[in-house]
Amino acid sequence: MKLILYVSFLFGWSYAEARQSIEPIPRILFLQDQRQLDRSEFAQHLAHPSSDVRIQGALALANLQDSAAVPLAIPLLNDPAPEVREAAAFALGQIGARSTAVVMLERLTTEPAPGVRARILEAIGRCGTAGDLDRLIRLPSQVIDSTLEGDRALGIARFALRSVISAESIAFCFDQLHKNDPQIRWKSLYALWRSGPHPSIDSLVELRANEIRQVMEDRSPEVRMHLATLLGRVVSQAGRNLLLELHRREKENPEWRVQVQIARALASVSRTHPDSMPALLDLLEARNEHVVNASLASLNTLSAENARPYLVSMGSVAVLKRLVTGSHVPDALRGEAVIATAIFVPEEFIYESFISDAATSEFLKSRVIAAVAKLKTEKNWRTIRNLLENSNQRLARAAWESVRESLSRRNAGKPASAGERDLLAHDLLQSARTAFSRGDMALTTAVSDAFRDSLVVDVMIRSGRMRELAALLMDVYERQRSPDDVEAMQSLLTTLIASKDDRCIELLEQALHDSDRSVALVAYNGLKAFKGESAAIAIPPVQPPAYTDYDWPKLQSIAKRQRIRLVTTKGVVLVDLLRESAPFTVLSFIRLMERRFFDGLSFHRVVPNFVIQGGDPRGDGWGGPGYSIRSEFGLINYARGMVGVASAGKDTEGCQFFITHSDQPHLDGRYTIFGEVVSGMEVVDRIQVGDRIVKMEISR
Repeated sequence: MKLILYVSFLFGWSYAEARQSIEPIPRILFLQDQRQLDRSEFAQHLAHPSSDVRIQGALALANLQDSAAVPLAIPLLNDPAPEVREAAAFALGQIGARSTAVVMLERLTTEPAPGVRARILEAIGRCGTAGDLDRLIRLPSQVIDSTLEGDRALGIARFALRSVISAESIAFCFDQLHKNDPQIRWKSLYALWRSGPHPSIDSLVELRANEIRQVMEDRSPEVRMHLATLLGRVVSQAGRNLLLELHRREKENPEWRVQVQIARALASVSRTHPDSMPALLDLLEARNEHVVNASLASLNTLSAENARPYLVSMGSVAVLKRLVTGSHVPDALRGEAVIATAIFVPEEFIYESFISDAATSEFLKSRVIAAVAKLKTEKNWRTIRNLLENSNQRLARAAWESVRESLSRRNAGKPASAGERDLLAHDLLQSARTAFSRGDMALTTAVSDAFRDSLVVDVMIRSGRMRELAALLMDVYERQRSPDDVEAMQSLLTTLIASKDDRCIELLEQALHDSDRSVALVAYNGLKAFKGESAAIAIPPVQPPAYTDYDWPKLQSIAKRQRIRLVTTKGVVLVDLLRESAPFTVLSFIRLMERRFFDGLSFHRVVPNFVIQGGDPRGDGWGGPGYSIRSEFGLINYARGMVGVASAGKDTEGCQFFITHSDQPHLDGRYTIFGEVVSGMEVVDRIQVGDRIVKMEISR
């Protein structure tokens, strides 16, 4: 049953009484969780004698991400406590107002504390302009010494993540590759591949090939894996040759994370250099399961025309057969091998037994359905069509997710007749009604997404059924509720907006006041699309959270680094929960652990050299605890082994968590970090889809 606690109920006193009764830090956390920017009150907190209070106040501004808070945060850059100045810089980066980058660049020239300067570099990367990027790379060594070069490189990468790139910043990062510190080298390579593809990268790779060969010998796997990713974004023959050389070197003493990136890079260059295919196929027989998985997934992005001859000539078809039929092959690998078989050797693909076999996992059946959609015949479309109303919601969802692909292959080279279109529109609407009637949020989202595809939209328009579809979607939307149905609500609104049916304007105006901010933002953008950018449409203030838990004694009883044991079917992982960084998230997870909520749940998502993800009671990525909590962004960044909370947008977190295989700077400030692996990363590295959490418990 969904748990909803309103603040007035929980405390038994009013908002005004709360303001007078709570100590400063709990009060700031309360305001942060309520998403309330009371500028006069925050001004008092930010002037508090205790630096701890001022730090918490600055971090609250970082979480509110309201441009109205900029005047409150800027003075803190001159606070006597370096920890406060660091939190202030973080807040300005999170708010993202472009005007603040100039202020921070000026502060950088006088700031004495290295930690604060590093945070300023990060913040400038999040909000600066092209001119600020130019100023950043020209800062002299008196301002940016050797200890901060890696932070400057990451700052450049953060510019690139916002598509602010220059030939000068690219050349600057190439010049950092000879530095002694591997942190500088991998962060510079990260900035380079985030800047690619770019003509300057192509030309410099060719000009500096010998330097790149030296980087191939780097002892740091982080350096080599980011080099592989960079070479995958180079279109020249020189880049392709260097990538093949790196592949050969890595085979001698393989590191799985490097080989995963090599596999992805090889698939990328194989589009323009098909003769790179043998190296990619070679990795299908790697010893590490993550490498095989990444190789298969990368292979599946290529065309059959280019790849099939190499699969046949190299005997890789037999490798695919072994992966599909092997009894000890993880489902994730089997699923990718099934899809590869359908794409490259469809004559070998027999799928009926997979779908009908009760012993086949739902995950693998879903992948088989995705594989069926790769086939071109009418028979295979009928298979997908019949599965749209399957009684198993996960299989029905997989079929709906495959509609576009299956239809595009079915109709390749032959336009549908008017009669065929009318029948197809009728069938799709009938199946949609059946799917919507089940009230499953994930299935509803998949159906709604399918009706946004251009091919399906064309069928509905030409058959004259768009208004009927829009009416159905509006009716379904009225049955959704935040927070359980947020993803479905986002999708339904987006599809209605795409339909251009102005009958949905009233619904969008209603959704503008939804308690979930992400839903309100979709509605806001939709109203702008209907009424014009100049229309006066105000986004309402953020609504108070439906679920809160301000049990301060309970929160204080949790250690600042409370250790927990994550016992899995692959071994034990020890995690320190970070109460100071994400207090309400830690409290929520502790309460769920006390209920044994996680025991027996699976890891439903594994992306090699990115994350493992689990904690979903449904086991398919769509489940939650029956409530959502706020995002909590702090000063800790996503290094290898950090534990974060999955979400569908800001303030939609629940119970699903992930652990990073490697540093992931693009997640910083976007996903809550609430834990850190302190032992057992070798276990994390072995986990595959379908492995389970035996139990999650507090370590005594």
